[in-house]
Amino acid sequence: MSEPLENVLRALEMLKQEDRDNAEAYEMLEDLLEIQAAIEKAVQARIGGSRSRYLSALEKVYSSKEPLVSVAGFPQFPEEVWREIALSILAVLRRHRPSLERQVRRLEGFVENGSLKVSGLVASLLRGRSDDIRKLAEKLGLEPGLIEAVMLWSLQPVVRAVAGLVREHLKYELWGQGYCPVCGSHTRIGYVEGEGRKLYLKCQVCWTEWRFSRLRCPFCGNEDHEKMGFYTLGGDQRFRLYVCHACGNYWKVVDETIAGKKVPRSLYEYWTQHLDHLVNRVAARDEGSSAE
Repeated sequence: MSEPLENVLRALEMLKQEDRDNAEAYEMLEDLLEIQAAIEKAVQARIGGSRSRYLSALEKVYSSKEPLVSVAGFPQFPEEVWREIALSILAVLRRHRPSLERQVRRLEGFVENGSLKVSGLVASLLRGRSDDIRKLAEKLGLEPGLIEAVMLWSLQPVVRAVAGLVREHLKYELWGQGYCPVCGSHTRIGYVEGEGRKLYLKCQVCWTEWRFSRLRCPFCGNEDHEKMGFYTLGGDQRFRLYVCHACGNYWKVVDETIAGKKVPRSLYEYWTQHLDHLVNRVAARDEGSSAE
């Protein structure tokens, strides 16, 4: 992990006390992060010998503007390794989401008997081919959202292990794109820090961080400020919601010059979840509806 697990778990306990309505979600996240940390450590041991290959690919990453896993290749594991990863994730989900037990049990069965190839679905997710997951879900009679969530949680510790190989050597000033230089994912999380209040984006998948322009949409590249807005909830300046009216996407920014650093950045996605609800209010207001 990019941050010590014990620090993340300690901060989760604090958030759980501050946001009791979502205590169950935080408890599941604690278990999920612990499982993912163990998976990441095991993956690091498997791919450690590939470090030089990934490091030597960085110059091509900067010149081609393609993410590292596209340039140097995604780690290749036997299907049984992916199966074990997915089943460990499903065990966490089953413990914390009893309402989903029937669907989770069925999904576990399909993973165990090979009807669902985890390696293929993870690759589809990484390439943005969500239709592959939707079609399989329809065939198996499962919820696409459930399969996609499990595949994402299975993918995260693997790409975090790759990110860990190159994190100290990335030249973020040579990147400048709105998607992650390691795994290629777009993110809705950013933070402002230090003198000059520089903006950084943080990948929600592999936790890579990189510098980005404060005046550009990371999704479509829009730089027309009249087509972009930012909003706060109740005047709380620690958190800002940015909305691009050119493409309709949004991203959330934590101002660390105000918020401090009591919450690890890997938890910003959850710390700012109240801003996700603000998006609907902004959309309603822009359509001429009344918003509180």
